[in-house]
Amino acid sequence: LNYTHGVGQTDAEGIERVWSGLGGVATSLKEMGPGSHHDTLEDHIGHWNWCKVIGLGSILKRRLVNAVAEFQRHFEPWVDFTKQQRRHAPTWKKMVDDFKPRVSDVNPYALP
Repeated sequence: LNYTHGVGQTDAEGIERVWSGLGGVATSLKEMGPGSHHDTLEDHIGHWNWCKVIGLGSILKRRLVNAVAEFQRHFEPWVDFTKQQRRHAPTWKKMVDDFKPRVSDVNPYALP
């Protein structure tokens, strides 16, 4: 996913967070029959999903506030850098725009 244009980054640990919460349930599940086992597991995973849904608003707000702050912190230095590189910036920007849809092209981020 890191090499696909427009795709966000993930730490790919999401499922392991659920598994860690289900570790304590495993001892109870050993003693249950198949039907109870399945129902209990569904209840716990459903609760996990519900907690995730009700916390989504606050985490998205926090991430948006952080993203805006980072943008503001980096925008002015980027503009200054681009102004100092007037001769090279348009060429490099074209290389980046050409690279995005076809990752196999020459990498504009690699140092010469």
